[in-house]
Amino acid sequence: MIFRFLLTLMVLTPLMPVSASATAMKDSLHALFAKGIHHQGATAELIEVTRWPNTTGTVRWRLPQIQRHTVRLSLIAEQGRGQQMRRWYVPIRVHWWANAVVLKQDAPIRSRLMKDMLEVKRMDVAGHMGLWREKVSDLTGMQVTRPMHQGDVIYSTSVKRPPMIKRGDIINIVAQVGPVSVRAAGKALKSGSRGDRLLVQNLRSKQMLQATIVDAHTVHVLTGGAG
Repeated sequence: MIFRFLLTLMVLTPLMPVSASATAMKDSLHALFAKGIHHQGATAELIEVTRWPNTTGTVRWRLPQIQRHTVRLSLIAEQGRGQQMRRWYVPIRVHWWANAVVLKQDAPIRSRLMKDMLEVKRMDVAGHMGLWREKVSDLTGMQVTRPMHQGDVIYSTSVKRPPMIKRGDIINIVAQVGPVSVRAAGKALKSGSRGDRLLVQNLRSKQMLQATIVDAHTVHVLTGGAG
């Protein structure tokens, strides 16, 4: 009997209309996103508001300083002016959409990325720590550091440049001594890519030197001479 009474009460009781002030608050928030919230190449799309401000009437919305493209963040809602101003931090969930390079096929660990393996798509990059690339050419020749799958966005945390010089390679050591360029044969004592610093050994003098990789066969000495 109690259940039947409650069911009848629910049917006969009309739903309370949403107040005009609440509607205005929601409309102003959707207008903010409609104008576009952009951060480091990505555009935010509102998923939901976790908790609305405990107030009525219109509010002013603004985005706090953010460092990453997080799924959850807090917007700032303000009402009033000067000493009468009230402020709320409103938790929301968002997508962050961006043009990003993705894989067209699976890629085992240490795979070298080729142009025909990549394409650019509009993707949700929310919640990821690494940076993404918008051009296929930026990732061509890179090596993946973990197994990846078709459709995955390729973030900076998932790739590295393959070594231009490998440990044990015989290379040319070049040192600038005043106006004179001195060259000597050397051996790489570690691997690295263009611009990396690495330790090399002069094969004649056996001296250890810090150098910078110029190309696959040449390093420039950072300190000392070519010995």
